[in-house]
Amino acid sequence: MKIKLLFISLAILLPLNSNAFTIYSFVPYRYHVDKYGKKVDGYSRAEQALYEVGTKKIKVLYENQFLTNKQPDVEKIKKIVEDTKKNPEIPISFDIEVGNDRKPETVLPIVLKTLKLYHYLGGQAKVGVYSLLPVSTEGEMLSDARIPGYQLLNKKYEPIAELVDFLSPVIYNYNIRDPRIWKKIIDINMAESHKYANKYNLEIYPYITASYYFPEKDPKTGMRYVEPLTDIEMRDRLLYFKQKGADGVILWESSETRQKNGSKPLMDFKSNWAKGVSDFIQKNNSK
Repeated sequence: MKIKLLFISLAILLPLNSNAFTIYSFVPYRYHVDKYGKKVDGYSRAEQALYEVGTKKIKVLYENQFLTNKQPDVEKIKKIVEDTKKNPEIPISFDIEVGNDRKPETVLPIVLKTLKLYHYLGGQAKVGVYSLLPVSTEGEMLSDARIPGYQLLNKKYEPIAELVDFLSPVIYNYNIRDPRIWKKIIDINMAESHKYANKYNLEIYPYITASYYFPEKDPKTGMRYVEPLTDIEMRDRLLYFKQKGADGVILWESSETRQKNGSKPLMDFKSNWAKGVSDFIQKNNSK
């Protein structure tokens, strides 16, 4: 009886979500600082450095790679499918931003046609869609009064759930420093994600950024200025996503962003978010 009670006590104390947590990375940075403090030049070398600490590959596909004149292109999608036959372990994430995501009738037909073509042509890799089920809250902590409208909007995108293997809510940092706020934003997005993931037996891989994004923009690129998260900030976010039942995250950054001093952001394995990712994977034995 004492042993049985001990196991029950442990079950209560241990986190409910003990599943593997996969960090996919799509970070086209040119420079990184390795664990020895040396600055290294080269996009492929920076990408490889992330893989070496345990992140996994994902193909984030933009519209020009699968659409022509805003419509799914059979030949382009056929090429994607052929690649999945060679690399079935690398998931596909379609970034479809045509139309207005607050008006599903301007987006959904194109999304469904793209996914149906992918499957019809024999796509072998897991597939998902960026930011449509659930729709991005764009860094807002929605009020209780606005949540029902948000839920109704997501309901209109439910047909996507029948054609994907994972959901990808977008939960970027923007300039939200207060943990209480970003946790509530994650809570709202993850609650909606679980609603459909549970119903259709899907995984959840939110898109996240490694940087804060400021409202001010670089006049040359038009991209928002950024500031890298610290290692602690990144670890805290990853841990919270895991606690909320995500199967992992898709870590995304743009190659065009700049810091306010004009320099390109660094991926630093000795101090900033890159160290946080490495430490998290090592501690949590992420696969």
